[in-house]
Amino acid sequence: MELFHEYYSGQCQLALDILARAKAESRFTRGELESIYGEDHVPSPFFDTLKELTGSGLLDASKDGAYLLGESLRPMRAPLPALERAYLKYLCHTPEASLFLEPEALERISQNCGDVDEGLFLGILRPPLPPVPEIDPQVFRAILRAIAEGRMISYRYHTQSSGEWKTALHAVPFRLEHSVLDGRWWLLSYSPADGRPIKSRLENLDQVEPEGPHGMDEEALQEITRQKLAPERAVLHILSPKNALERTFLTFDNALDMEAHALEDGSAELSFAWFQFDGRDIVKKLLYLGEAVTLVKPESLREMMREKLEECLNKQKT
Repeated sequence: MELFHEYYSGQCQLALDILARAKAESRFTRGELESIYGEDHVPSPFFDTLKELTGSGLLDASKDGAYLLGESLRPMRAPLPALERAYLKYLCHTPEASLFLEPEALERISQNCGDVDEGLFLGILRPPLPPVPEIDPQVFRAILRAIAEGRMISYRYHTQSSGEWKTALHAVPFRLEHSVLDGRWWLLSYSPADGRPIKSRLENLDQVEPEGPHGMDEEALQEITRQKLAPERAVLHILSPKNALERTFLTFDNALDMEAHALEDGSAELSFAWFQFDGRDIVKKLLYLGEAVTLVKPESLREMMREKLEECLNKQKT
């Protein structure tokens, strides 16, 4: 009986090994299989397994003697509840998904979700976006890889003023941000040469290449971030009508150290830390939110908002 179990356990493992190889490689020959598995398995189970796989359609034998993954091997269903598989399938078809994974990988994930109705999530409210320049997925993935591996990057950047492409010095990437408001992606990095953080639109970066390790730990990067924070937190007062609180959370989804609490009159107060170079972007978001959201402080941001409103009024007069 022990010999019986050893034979069939080995045959099962051999079958799984062959199918895994067929999944990873487009084609392989019988000789290649024999050279790999022949030393570890006696001929009888090896040939028996190969015969069973081809007979069942899990492997197809071509005329030139090569083996391919057969059409009978259907994609395996992801081990998730139907609702989660439907949501995963929906995510595979969002524009942002192509930045993270190749189309072939997204298609395989979608197939592995099985026959589920992703239409359940097609009604998710996404704010209308202005035309957003396309981002090269290779640029996006190179930045992600550098952040994950603690490496510096070199890149070219496009200047808005002159419209030229310039080569930047090495930088330490440490944060990617996505704005739900306008659909743009931003990179926060640190320039050791200048000793300052940089915030860049991803569509303005090109030829991003991971370089050597930067040697900075998380605490050092956080300290650099803190040095560029405004001395006073932004405080917003939010009224309840028109889903103002939900829209505010969505608009400031990348805010640092956000805090919120309800007030007795049904309104809410929200505060967050902000970078000094982000003032104009915050003002733009506040104008988008409308009259249900009031900027309480700091005075520096309130002054920037007044200047922006006066600029808009002057344009209307002309």
